[in-house]
Amino acid sequence: MINLTDELKCTGCAGCAAACPTGAITMEFGREGFLVPVISRDACISCKKCLSVCPVEHFPQRVEPLVYGARAKDEEILRLSSSGGVFSLLARLTLERAGTVCGAGFDADFSVVHKFVDKAEDIPQLTGSKYVQSRIGDSFKRIREELDLGRQVMFVGTPCQCAGLKAFLGKEYKNLLVVDFVCHGVPSPKHYKKYLQEISGGKEIAKVNFRCKLKDSGGYEMGLDFADSTVYRSKVAKDPYMMAFAQDISLRASCYGCFSKDLHSVADLTLGDFWGIDETNSPLAEKPGVSLVLINTERGKAAFDSISSSLETDCRKLEEAVKKNPCLCASVKKNPLREKFLRDMDRLEINKLTEKYCGSSYAAKLRRLIAKLRAR
Repeated sequence: MINLTDELKCTGCAGCAAACPTGAITMEFGREGFLVPVISRDACISCKKCLSVCPVEHFPQRVEPLVYGARAKDEEILRLSSSGGVFSLLARLTLERAGTVCGAGFDADFSVVHKFVDKAEDIPQLTGSKYVQSRIGDSFKRIREELDLGRQVMFVGTPCQCAGLKAFLGKEYKNLLVVDFVCHGVPSPKHYKKYLQEISGGKEIAKVNFRCKLKDSGGYEMGLDFADSTVYRSKVAKDPYMMAFAQDISLRASCYGCFSKDLHSVADLTLGDFWGIDETNSPLAEKPGVSLVLINTERGKAAFDSISSSLETDCRKLEEAVKKNPCLCASVKKNPLREKFLRDMDRLEINKLTEKYCGSSYAAKLRRLIAKLRAR
């Protein structure tokens, strides 16, 4: 039977499961709450197709991108977007060409899954940041079917998901646009579900927004809207889920040594927030919600050029983009308390868990200090 990539390096992209000709590989939740491939000993025929598509085994090439700041001219698009609305315009372009868009959205219980959108009015289902790893499911297989039929497809995912898709496809498709984003790392879906259950207190959730825009300060809040018209709002620095994310304690193990850093990408375009553009002489410097766009391929450039009339754009230098976006070039450092945090996730309430490992109390600060000293 085949031995897959070390679980500590596995990104959970699900490429191996999609490629397996006998269905011997399924993606199942491990103890830490991340999806990992599990092989059926009886069904495996040792064909090694799973290894041939594993992005960890096949390092992406480094790219030298063109760098732009970009911001949609349409205020409604900006309102619905985490940043400058570039994703929405690219999605509209794909649908105008009778294509389909595959990206991360919410299912009925607000788990994050990859889903397909074929109508312009459904694009908002895929907009907005989602700070949790999505389930790919059978998306890769459906994308290949659509591409083989000659249909335009736009796929948006983490750099590792994009690498998994490209490896699974095994050849270039002119009708495929691949878009990744500046990724900080993916938190545990198990931690996310625990958070939703406890913060909601049993109330029915109507909406989850990881980045509610604040009109006055230009900042963001974590937000849950409930069916009874009540809401939960919390600043990122105080929300128990976002505090863990920000302190790099709830991330997948492979995120601390991500292969996509230093501009190793298979995507045609890379999107993100253009943090730090306000410190440049850009004409966009004074405007909120500016997207960072890295154009990695000619196909990406053609797509960006096609939507440029709907954008305010400014070509910038790569060093400006990297300055306030360190995750473009380097993985986050592993929090030395990560394993203890994820073990305690099963026995502590979410607020107590966060206070113990991420809080401002003397005991929490001392615990972090001791862990850092031991990790040296």
